[in-house]
Amino acid sequence: MDHVISGVAKFQQEVFPEKKAAFKKLATGQNPEVLFITCSDSRIDP
Repeated sequence: MDHVISGVAKFQQEVFPEKKAAFKKLATGQNPEVLFITCSDSRIDP
């Protein structure tokens, strides 16, 4: 779990600031009504 937490922190500190405009553009027009979380195993059929 420490690896996940440090990865999120690294993203917030290094990646996001450099690409903030791109993320803002991607967020424009997004208005999801549902968040669907599923298994990330490639063998499942969506």
